Amino acid sequence: MKTTANASTQTSENTTRPTNHGTGLVCLFLIGSVFIGTTAFYLNVPIPDGLQNPWQYRLLTGGKRVVSDMAAFQELAFGRPYPISLRNTVEMLTFPSPSEVEGSNILCSITAIAGVKVHLYEPIERKTHDGPALIFLHGGGFFFGSSDMWDSLIRRIAEELDILVVSLQTAFDDCYAVTKWILENAVGFGIDRTRVGISGDSAGGTLAAAVAQYIHDDNTLPDLKYQALIYPVSQLLDIETPAQQKYRRHFGENGGMITWWEAAALVSWYVLGKSDEEVITTFMENTQTPSQFWQEGVQAKFVNHTLVPEEFTMDGYYSPLPTNREGNVKLWSDIGSTLLDPRLCPLMRLNMSNLPPAFVATCEFDAMRDNGIYYVKRLEQDDVAVVWKHYEGGFHGVFGPSWPFTFKIGEQMFADYIQFIKSHW
Repeated sequence: MKTTANASTQTSENTTRPTNHGTGLVCLFLIGSVFIGTTAFYLNVPIPDGLQNPWQYRLLTGGKRVVSDMAAFQELAFGRPYPISLRNTVEMLTFPSPSEVEGSNILCSITAIAGVKVHLYEPIERKTHDGPALIFLHGGGFFFGSSDMWDSLIRRIAEELDILVVSLQTAFDDCYAVTKWILENAVGFGIDRTRVGISGDSAGGTLAAAVAQYIHDDNTLPDLKYQALIYPVSQLLDIETPAQQKYRRHFGENGGMITWWEAAALVSWYVLGKSDEEVITTFMENTQTPSQFWQEGVQAKFVNHTLVPEEFTMDGYYSPLPTNREGNVKLWSDIGSTLLDPRLCPLMRLNMSNLPPAFVATCEFDAMRDNGIYYVKRLEQDDVAVVWKHYEGGFHGVFGPSWPFTFKIGEQMFADYIQFIKSHW
């Protein structure tokens, strides 16, 4: 009887195992299907012909879409404005900058300058004292991101140049205050205040151009040695430039590195300090600038589609400036002076004469391409030395990412950037 019972038990166990095994396979199949489906969804992004390193681009933009959806979930679940949620999500996913990296000669430290948090990247064994330095203002739509996100890039810049690099990105006033303080206290850092340059990418490029202008206007300070601008956003009067029309054609309003709505929401937050649906809608419709300004405004001529080389307007260009649109006159009365302020839109400065020499990088598949071109034309018109490098097949964000998002065009841009700086210090 005992043997029979054991056999019965064994038989019962044996008959249940296939069922459990089958359930496990089903679960694995479902999990795998969800994973594959989710991955395919996020990697299914528009890829125009000619865009370089398409699969790495898919990974980069797919990751960005994941972050955007996480931010959208926070907005829905907790009622936080999307820009705040986006900033929180990015900070949550960003690792702190290590002080040292194996094989690197650069030491990173965090301190406060003029009351502003900054990252200092300095060679551990400095070859020269009283030498050059660089202030790098990183991107992030004027609102999110930190020097931690740009750590590998900035560390690499400091290593290639073997100089002190000060990294930050906040609003104009903080960037100006830090730059001014560095110039006034250069001796304490072992740098020559006449050999300090400024640089930045995207919104950071905007801030770098603006700070260079205001340092130039301060007679108590030496001019910055150069301004190296990576796809800067130089104006907000017209967001339907030939480049933006091309971008919309290839990526749609919800594709690319940043959606049309996200861009407008970040502008609203930076200009007003809040998300304003009227501002967002107005910018998305490109009616923020009234027809009267296009007809009479002094700076209107700085934003002219005819300044863009003809070969750049052959793909996706469908309409000239919206000079006949009435525009949102009431909103213009509230924020027009802000959009004409060079601290926000450096293209609006009336006189570029004697500004520091410039390096300006633009990319083919970048909605901000023409902002850089407009700035180049202004500098050239006022006899400022400028090196303009345009990268076919490139896109907004190609300069900053590191492995596994290293792009051939980004590497070429980096090499050109380093060469420019070394030839101007």
